[in-house]
Amino acid sequence: MSNQTVFSAALLDGEQPVPPGLIQPDGRAAGKRFDVYRNNVLSSLVDAMVSGFPALVSLLGETYFRALAAQYVRAHPPTTPVVAHYGEGFDAFLRGFAPLQTYPYLGDVARLELAIRSSQNAADLQGRAAERLATIPTEQLAGLIPRPHPSLRLFCSEWPVLAIYAQQRNPNSDSTQAALLPGTQHIQVIRPDMQVMHFALTAEQFFFAQCIDGQTPFGQIATGVVERFPDCDFVSLLVSAVERGTIADFILPEEATS
Repeated sequence: MSNQTVFSAALLDGEQPVPPGLIQPDGRAAGKRFDVYRNNVLSSLVDAMVSGFPALVSLLGETYFRALAAQYVRAHPPTTPVVAHYGEGFDAFLRGFAPLQTYPYLGDVARLELAIRSSQNAADLQGRAAERLATIPTEQLAGLIPRPHPSLRLFCSEWPVLAIYAQQRNPNSDSTQAALLPGTQHIQVIRPDMQVMHFALTAEQFFFAQCIDGQTPFGQIATGVVERFPDCDFVSLLVSAVERGTIADFILPEEATS
């Protein structure tokens, strides 16, 4: 085991001994200094988790959440120096955490909070889909390639996580208590301008949004959507996707090959 691996393991585990070879400027072993540093690192990462998952903090209480986050930090140290991105995989951690198995929706609440943070930190792109669509001849529509907004995030949940999240972020609201009954919810998170938005989609809207990958032509997408949902109003799906910012732009066939 390398010195770096030993140091990293000891840094996040208070039960580990101080790595050998660490000394203070006066030549003495750096036991106490390392303990202080270790506590500061763990505390900083737990603070980052508290900041990154405010709804979960509200649901679980800050004391419990901090203890839970400390376990996650020890098991999943950061892989990037950008602390704002820390916490990827926390949803899976919660689903596998035995003491919380009676609260199966917590993992999806974490997934929503991760999607919101990821969307917030995504690249900017000025949407111009509506303007471009209005200038394109009808005969060219099938060849258009819809381009998704970089901040678009999509996922499904078996729980009413949007309502749960809203209640925890605004506990004084007049919204009714979410009924924690299973039922598929299709969720879109996006930041078309400066503010992250999150809302539920219909199954047709969700499938259509999933097909928008910046590579598939519009005609091919339309065929797939209509085959899956024969009774859907495809024009309405398109208009909705443009209005919500799901489609940020359109790539003309000649632009895709140039």
